[in-house]
Parts: sequence; structure tokens; C-alpha cells
Amino acid sequence: MHTGSGDRALRQILDDAMRIADRCVNPDDRDSITKTVSNVESMLDALCELRQQGKVYALSALFCLSLADALMQDITAEF
Repeated sequence: MHTGSGDRALRQILDDAMRIADRCVNPDDRDSITKTVSNVESMLDALCELRQQGKVYALSALFCLSLADALMQDITAEF
């Protein structure tokens, strides 16, 4: 699947978040991060699929980075 720079940046952030989850001692924290990452990955996959079907013309890097920022704020707010 062809991805843009915003997609790649967001997926890198999600990978980083999963590495953080792997290091969490508290299972509740780990589960919360894992669930959030999974939800964002699902949304990103759906958007990419819509783009490939021609229903969404572009995912801007700014949108993806804004979503990633919101994700990181959500994760860090729980700590």
C-alpha cells in the first residue's frame, strides 16, 4: 500500500508508542496504550483504504501529525 510521509510519520510514532507499552510495568498503562495504538492504526488503515479507492484524495502530513500529537497527549496524560 502506497503511503505518504504523514502516514509513515504516524506509523513510526505508533511503533514508538508500542515500544513504550512493552516497557510499562503497570498492566493498566500497557493495555491503555496498546488499545489506543490499535484504534489509531485501524483508523489510519481505513483512511488509506479509502484513499486507494479514490474516496479520499489525500491525507495531509499535517493531519497525520496532528493525530499523532493528540495520541501522544492522550497517552502521556494517563501517566
